[in-house]
Amino acid sequence: MEKTIKIDGRNVKFRSSGALPIVYRAYTGRNLFADLLRLDDVYAQMDTEPLEDMIWCAAKLAADRAGEQIEDQVKWFDGFDAFPIFDVFTELNDMFISSMKTSKKA
Repeated sequence: MEKTIKIDGRNVKFRSSGALPIVYRAYTGRNLFADLLRLDDVYAQMDTEPLEDMIWCAAKLAADRAGEQIEDQVKWFDGFDAFPIFDVFTELNDMFISSMKTSKKA
């Protein structure tokens, strides 16, 4: 699943695929699904680290698919004058949740 969002006046592409949990774990050492399940705590504690990590990993997957390079996480976020992280994550939430769904019928 791919999505483009306008952030700070420019279009930014994001992508979710079967590789997202692997990329996320490789860059963070954490489990994507566990972090998605604790989103209520993330919002309550204003702990944006998991959100930043999910957003950057999805941007990395989109860049990789397009054959482009993406800067490391700090430089990538620094490239925006404003980054409304909660708004961006809300826009991408369905994409992240879709990575948890199964197609198997009970």
